[in-house]
Amino acid sequence: MKVLDATDSVFVDLGPAGEPIYPAAWTMKKRSCTELTPWYYGEQAGMDFRQAMTEKYKNLEQANRSWGSTFASWTEVKPLNPGERSGAMWEDVLLWYRDSKRAFIRWQIDN
Repeated sequence: MKVLDATDSVFVDLGPAGEPIYPAAWTMKKRSCTELTPWYYGEQAGMDFRQAMTEKYKNLEQANRSWGSTFASWTEVKPLNPGERSGAMWEDVLLWYRDSKRAFIRWQIDN
């Protein structure tokens, strides 16, 4: 249908800090989403981060060695809050977040 050829611009639903918001607050039922929440803090983000780190490190022992952490299982691993930890894990979080945001925005544009 060549819709994109006829499109001048695409709007991506962004929060106050330029975060891609999913699901968009306006698509939610009343009172189920009272504030804009970056995807980073959602349950799906934690699962995505664990998957990405499992692919990168293959096993938790290797991740713990790199991060200087003592996680007992992958279920304990989640994206860090700013300032929570520096070093290799923070770098992994930032790179994962950058790449996941890009992939999400590409997905929004494609769909």
